[in-house]
Amino acid sequence: MTPTLRQLALSLLLAPVTIPRAQEVSTVRLSRPDAELPDPLSSVSGLRELSDGTLLVTDGRERRVLLVDFRTGATLVGREGAGPGEFAIPRRLFALGGDTTALHDPGNGRYLLILPGGVAAGTFTLSDSLVRGVTAIRGVDAMGRFYLQIRAAADFAAGAASEWLARLHRRTGVLDTLATLQVPAGREEGSMSLGNGMLRRLTNRPLAAEDVVAVGADGRVAVVRVSDYHVEWIDPTGRKLSGPPVRFEPIRVTPAERRAFMDAQVVPGQIITRGNPDAGARALPRPPGRAGSARGSERPLPPGFDEASMLWPANKPPFPPNAASIAPDGRLWVLRENAHTDSTARYDVFDAQGRLAMRVELPRRTRLAGLGRGVVYLTRIDDDDLHFLQRYRL
Repeated sequence: MTPTLRQLALSLLLAPVTIPRAQEVSTVRLSRPDAELPDPLSSVSGLRELSDGTLLVTDGRERRVLLVDFRTGATLVGREGAGPGEFAIPRRLFALGGDTTALHDPGNGRYLLILPGGVAAGTFTLSDSLVRGVTAIRGVDAMGRFYLQIRAAADFAAGAASEWLARLHRRTGVLDTLATLQVPAGREEGSMSLGNGMLRRLTNRPLAAEDVVAVGADGRVAVVRVSDYHVEWIDPTGRKLSGPPVRFEPIRVTPAERRAFMDAQVVPGQIITRGNPDAGARALPRPPGRAGSARGSERPLPPGFDEASMLWPANKPPFPPNAASIAPDGRLWVLRENAHTDSTARYDVFDAQGRLAMRVELPRRTRLAGLGRGVVYLTRIDDDDLHFLQRYRL
């Protein structure tokens, strides 16, 4: 029997409708490394892959810089000190042109140049007049331009809810403003000694939402916006391209999450850097029981600072601070926030249009140390808190 128009219309209304699900992407689960360095590290503060596949690695706790070859092992680069070719506190490694690298050494208030082959060479500093108000160094491109997060002097005391991302041309002193970044209003940070070589980091805005930044070697910048979790690319000319928002399930900040956060703020170390994070900074011993700022200012934390003065959000942000990195293939990796009971790190990977391209899940108790050409470098952390450097192929 031929159906009537009414029956056809009714069947269409009752038929199941398939709606394409946005942001359905594949998940890559890393499971087995293809190489692991047999000798453990105490920490990995910085890592850079060189063109021949060897690595420069900084071990901040042991104050060592290493040239790593997974086939032959690790050799020392430079040595601790304040003279030529020496460093006091080796931290991040910034890729310059070719295989030349700038090592951030806040202990000596300067940068140490490391030439191809792991040869420690000259040093340079950033003029205090150029970097006044800097709260963070976000990256350096292959042309040697620095990307700085800056708080305007007028807003410094007020604790404004935004800061600037600026590009510094080191040789000319020209400073270009690229973007405005959302940061927690009124945030104060510092640390205090707990004795036995341990520090407790302090902040009055724990788990607060803020934009994060990554810098590519070609001068492209990615800003990950926390308001609706989307990626904004900025090309070297300043042109901006925004990708679509990414859906995520908020994680409630429960009493258990608060306690886990506080436990994670106890870290090894007996030094902090006070004053401007680049020009003239020095590593100072911390007197027991005193707290000071760690974001480039000399403002002390409020008297009587304790847990009761902390402003906790209702939910964790979609990603933690310093969550973004750009791989050599130009894609952006963003670390997702986890529940405190989940020890598996997960990354969202975005393409050059700011679209979610894939997700990557790391093995339990590993951390991302760096990104290479078709590979990722992780640190496996054992029960003694020793870090074993690994390489995984994607």
